[in-house]
Amino acid sequence: MSKLAKKNDLNTIATLLDNLLAKEIEYVPYKKDNTVYIHNFRIVKKTKFVYLVYRDKELISNCFYKKSAFAVVQRILNKQDFDDVINHDSCLEKNYNDSLFYLNTISNTDSSIKFNIASVRLDISKDQIARHAHAIDEAARWQ
Repeated sequence: MSKLAKKNDLNTIATLLDNLLAKEIEYVPYKKDNTVYIHNFRIVKKTKFVYLVYRDKELISNCFYKKSAFAVVQRILNKQDFDDVINHDSCLEKNYNDSLFYLNTISNTDSSIKFNIASVRLDISKDQIARHAHAIDEAARWQ
């Protein structure tokens, strides 16, 4: 191979690498205080379980689970619908709150019937939490 051919191949590889890095760097998230910035989006942690997703100054979504907020941003950047993520997030929140109620009932009841019912419902809520969290995890994968 001549020096000219090697130089052209090297320039082609460098151009392809520059294009790839420019595309990847466009969506690199960075964190400052309680806010994560991705492109023109912000994910703001308001409380332990409240994540607000903004595009510029417009509120896009209010999420319970952190990965849901990232999945919403990822879906918008890929020009996809994110209603399923919001649905899974709200179901996850409902089952989490239900499980707190059942745990409280289990720890404070004197009735064996209430204890057994709350135990069964707690197991169901845990399964639902795992199912919805898995669905959100799948939606939050960067492509």
